[in-house]
Amino acid sequence: MIDRISVEKVTKKFGEKFVLRDVSFNVASGEVVSLLGPNGAGKSSLLNCIAGGIIPNEGRILFNGRPFFEVPDLPRMVGFVQGSSGLDKGISAINALHVAAVAVGVEREKEILLLENCGIAHIRNQKVKSLSTGELPSAG
Repeated sequence: MIDRISVEKVTKKFGEKFVLRDVSFNVASGEVVSLLGPNGAGKSSLLNCIAGGIIPNEGRILFNGRPFFEVPDLPRMVGFVQGSSGLDKGISAINALHVAAVAVGVEREKEILLLENCGIAHIRNQKVKSLSTGELPSAG
């Protein structure tokens, strides 16, 4: 049984982009925690680090005071499910939006307006694979 998860000074970079910087907190058994922040703030990356799917560049994550790889059967005690967008990761956000817009009958001219209204017009030319988990639903 896991009685405490400790996140200590965790930092994660993808290339030159920091997604987590010096994150620290503890969670005791029975506590409920919410991660709040805007799209791209690193919430999903942090959860992936805790679940062992992403290795932090710095810091450590401990389960009952022990690192992930030292806790027997940890994958059976800690679960993490993350949704999949089903989008083609190689296309741009605007093209992904276009596919979704056509499916629901939105005119091409209104697609950029939709991006602007969602506050994500700046991602229009980025590839879907580079978008954060929070940005994916807006892209398509």
